[in-house]
Amino acid sequence: MPLAATGWHLEHDARSGAQHEPAADGGSRARLTLADGARASQFAALVADLPARSPIWARLHVQVSASAPMRVSVQGRESRPGEGLRWRHSLLADPTRRWVTLEAAAFRPIRPASGAMPTDRLHALLFVLDTVNGRPGTAVTLEVHAMQFEAAR
Repeated sequence: MPLAATGWHLEHDARSGAQHEPAADGGSRARLTLADGARASQFAALVADLPARSPIWARLHVQVSASAPMRVSVQGRESRPGEGLRWRHSLLADPTRRWVTLEAAAFRPIRPASGAMPTDRLHALLFVLDTVNGRPGTAVTLEVHAMQFEAAR
């Protein structure tokens, strides 16, 4: 079942950067750049805003490509005051456009979140370049062509 974002936006730390442009196929594309210098929690993210009342899903299928090989942290975020609670998984992207399947049960909580990711309460999916998976000064273009979810049975 297609998962349509209600909007796209960017998030990044104060020194890193991101530029967004709609993709020709209806997806979204962003140039993500980590700030140079010592590792200091640099990050840049392309964020898909999700519709309210999303169904419970077991698998997320994402069609992605990138200007260079990269590991992307995919994070589901539940709304709450402040940053929100987040769960993470990762995927590999490269110049070849491909579908990647992520199991909801394989997403791991990022403190202070705990337990299984509540897929029906997520308000955003973040596609993050950070210093866990990249070096300071890294710049890459990431494209999310399409997303689909597979409902839990």
